Amino acid sequence: MSDSDDSQEVVEIYVPNSDSIEDFFTLKNKEKLKVIQLGLEFYKQGNTKIQYWNNKDWEDKISSIKTEHKNIKALLQSEVDNLNNYVTQLKNDFTKQKSDLQESIQTDYDTRYNKQITKHRYRYITHIIFIRL
Repeated sequence: MSDSDDSQEVVEIYVPNSDSIEDFFTLKNKEKLKVIQLGLEFYKQGNTKIQYWNNKDWEDKISSIKTEHKNIKALLQSEVDNLNNYVTQLKNDFTKQKSDLQESIQTDYDTRYNKQITKHRYRYITHIIFIRL
């Protein structure tokens, strides 16, 4: 080791003995520090990326639910509009039927009573003529 490696205060840490980190033990202290700093930076960015992915997943799920809700709402609104149109059409049909029935009743009434009126007029005129004779 060089003098610059020995001039800094060191902290002893314990790491599991694994073949995957064997190269780390052969590095100088300055390089070990860079590896640790770089590893920590990758770890932080990785956690941030994972949180972003998790948030992205949640955002996608929420967006999907909102889209589904919007589609269901539009479908239900369409059904409500169709039912309102159907009710309006029924009201119009019933109003027309009512008007037709009223007209039919009025026509029947006029026909029946006009015949009676004509009959009574004829009798009256006949009676008047008979009396004058």
